[in-house]
Amino acid sequence: MTVHEEKLKRILCEAIENRQSIRFYHESRSSGKKGWRIVEPYIIGIKRTGNVFLAGMPVEERTKSIDERITGHYLLRKIEQNKLEIRSKTYSEPKVGKATNCKHT
Repeated sequence: MTVHEEKLKRILCEAIENRQSIRFYHESRSSGKKGWRIVEPYIIGIKRTGNVFLAGMPVEERTKSIDERITGHYLLRKIEQNKLEIRSKTYSEPKVGKATNCKHT
């Protein structure tokens, strides 16, 4: 994990533990979508390729039934710390346990 990813992990883990939504600018290479996202984060993981990512529920998905919702996956290396906001708005869904990978080391 890079220094940048470690810093973001610490910030994002606090938001996950406090169930705070986040707002960040993201450019997706796969979909071509560029812009600000508001997401309810719930886990940070590492893909088999070694890429560190954030998984969370985009707020626009909340209008859909649970079965129709699509979780967003965002590479940490593509999230700029100066374009990341931790919002005061909290959430209760999706109902998941505390993320165990957010222990500060």
